[in-house]
Amino acid sequence: RQLLGAQHHLREQQESSGVLDPDVSGKAILEADFKLREQLESVVVEQVALNDLIPQVTSGKVDARRLAAYPSFLKSPGINDLLGQLGRLEAERAILLQQRTEQEPNVAGRMEGIKVIEAQLLPLANTYATSLAKQRTELERMRDSLDRQLAAIPGAAESSLTLQREVRRLSTTELAVQAQRVEARLAAIGEGGDARQVDVAEPSKKPAFPTPAISFGVGGGSGLVLGLIAALMAAFMGRTIKTPDEAERAAGIVAGWARERSALLIAHDGTFKKVLVAPLGNGANAPAVGRILTATETARERPVDVAAIGSLDTVEGAAQLGAGKAVLFAAKAGKLERRTLIDAVNALRRAGVPCAGLALHDDLA
Repeated sequence: RQLLGAQHHLREQQESSGVLDPDVSGKAILEADFKLREQLESVVVEQVALNDLIPQVTSGKVDARRLAAYPSFLKSPGINDLLGQLGRLEAERAILLQQRTEQEPNVAGRMEGIKVIEAQLLPLANTYATSLAKQRTELERMRDSLDRQLAAIPGAAESSLTLQREVRRLSTTELAVQAQRVEARLAAIGEGGDARQVDVAEPSKKPAFPTPAISFGVGGGSGLVLGLIAALMAAFMGRTIKTPDEAERAAGIVAGWARERSALLIAHDGTFKKVLVAPLGNGANAPAVGRILTATETARERPVDVAAIGSLDTVEGAAQLGAGKAVLFAAKAGKLERRTLIDAVNALRRAGVPCAGLALHDDLA
């Protein structure tokens, strides 16, 4: 991992600096810088000479034909064509002057043609001077870029050499570790000494053990036992009533929450005129439930009387209530056991007393 990390850092350094081999890159950049400086010096010399000649031609101190003799102009086919025309007109003018005067039309026409060609040389010189200025600016920019690259070579070379030395060190260590691993494997192979084969190993006829029948039997039995244990634990953990839905499923009666400033509805079939609130289970607050039920019944059109009584979970106690009365059980959520609720409801049914339901509550004052 260290070797891979060192190789990764070396690659990142080479990519960021653009220098793979400092010696080769430095030599190439230096040679390119020398050639560029030679070109720049040549351009500067031409620009200085041309800029010195153009003002003299413009002011009339020097003949425009001097521009035609400029070395760079002589390389241009267009300039050579103009020079050819100029030489031909000069020759024809010299021949005509031997027989005629300068006022003759033929001689004057040649003179005018010579002036036109000379006038074309100055704009061409100005254009070439502008081109030399642009070329000089570009060459100077390239020279500065090469100078910056040369200035960065020493730092890149130092960083690259450090990373390369680390890669070589880790490579040597990795090769040594690989050699030790090979030696260890060879030593492990040779630990058998002069071992020889005593008999031929034969595969068993039944390689799978235990058999599928035993596996299915053991698995089924284990699953049955674990399922029974899980069912018993679920029954034990879920033996208390925590919500009205659980009470309705367990005893088949109407159940609801008794909470402050909330209506408490009961099962009223019109056969009773008074509801007795009986506590059921630990923590039951029958008076508070009776107060909430009284507030609810007061708002009804035909309210029933509400009274709180003591514990009522036997047939004998339910039979003493008398006719026209119903019982509403009050219990605290999570404290009432299923069996207690079922026994109390069955006691009411055997005594023929209507059950108005079950009111669950949390903490009531």
